[in-house]
Amino acid sequence: MDYFSKKRLAFWGVVLLVIMNISALTTVWFQQHRRQEVLRRPELERPGPPQQRVMQFLKEELQLTEGQTTQFAEYQKRHFAHARVIRDAIRDLKHELFQELSTQGPDTVKVQRLAAAIGAEQSELEKITFYHFLDLKRMCTPVQQPKLDALFDELLRMLDPHPKTAPGEEPPPREHERRPPRN
Repeated sequence: MDYFSKKRLAFWGVVLLVIMNISALTTVWFQQHRRQEVLRRPELERPGPPQQRVMQFLKEELQLTEGQTTQFAEYQKRHFAHARVIRDAIRDLKHELFQELSTQGPDTVKVQRLAAAIGAEQSELEKITFYHFLDLKRMCTPVQQPKLDALFDELLRMLDPHPKTAPGEEPPPREHERRPPRN
């Protein structure tokens, strides 16, 4: 191989590497941009109770029929009532747990029992949520099911009381945040 063919081969090798690097950087940029787009979907920022936002979101995204919407509303009503009972039980158990802090000698056996009970209630909440969405999936048509599978991450974000934020990003303000004590 002569000197000029080696140079030409090296030149095209460098050009190929530059194109590959530009493609990789473009892909990374588009993926980041897409993730931010998904996080800022207007459906996720609608005012109102989570169940109404979820219902409207699913109705639009899955193009639910009126019959499906009515059926899902019933599922949702039952689920949120059951979930409220469990969340109330968790809140009461946590209150009891933190009451132990005000005692002179906290009962560590009671603390262990309360922590285990909180965990069991939380486990139950996760299971009923899973089965709630399984009912929704069973209700969907074969055309709607793949769409629903793709929406589960967004549904979890809508229902998550503590959304993740990117490193260095401020969490969004919450309606129920505590205000600083007044003097």
